Amino acid sequence: MQNQLKPLRSVDLSNEESKRSYNHSLFTVVAPAYNKITALLSFGQDQHWKEQLIRALPEKKSPCCLDLACGTADITRAVSARYPQGSVVGVDLNEQMIAQAQVNPMAPNISLEIGDMCALRHENESFDLVTGGYALRNAPDLSKALIELNRVMKPGAEALFLDFAKPRNRLLALAEYLVLSFWGGLWGIVFHKNPDVYVYIAESLKKFPNQPAFLELLRSHGFVEVNSRSFMFGICALTQFRKASPTVS
Repeated sequence: MQNQLKPLRSVDLSNEESKRSYNHSLFTVVAPAYNKITALLSFGQDQHWKEQLIRALPEKKSPCCLDLACGTADITRAVSARYPQGSVVGVDLNEQMIAQAQVNPMAPNISLEIGDMCALRHENESFDLVTGGYALRNAPDLSKALIELNRVMKPGAEALFLDFAKPRNRLLALAEYLVLSFWGGLWGIVFHKNPDVYVYIAESLKKFPNQPAFLELLRSHGFVEVNSRSFMFGICALTQFRKASPTVS
């Protein structure tokens, strides 16, 4: 399956269509090994980071929830368990990832669908809560994804996103890039005989705004109470924010 991927050096990750196409091909390759490789690439911290996300979820009785780039639905399931009287929609671009998610039984309040975070099929102001693990960094167009996110969130709705993060300091960003390139390349060779498969993480971070710039971008798209917590020397961040409520004059 590794032959489905174009060489990463030939892919323009700043181009929406190019990134969408590459992501679809990439996660078709990654899907069967996704859970195991995510633990390895996060230096064994993935489960701990996701537990921190679930602990940070707000108190709500029966929210309508959206899990973007749901992958194998581990966060989707955890959100479902946190809100048994609510509902959770898991959306992923890749049908193979959805298929992997469906290998294990789903709670009755979960539904999964194939979809693009830049063009969600849901109506305006549909969701009380949005989550995502390794999601927005993979958006074909980050600004479009944030516009869509704002559109489908209800006023006052909250969002929590977990992802690899780029520090502001250029030397630290370079060090992170080199570490992730080496670590990702190693496991790409082991699992797929192709280092590009997981070097993609480092390359996608090169095109992604550093953490302070990312938080400012969220504010510019109508989100408030924007803050983040870093893990493992800033390699990963849990970003939390809320859609602004209309002001009453």
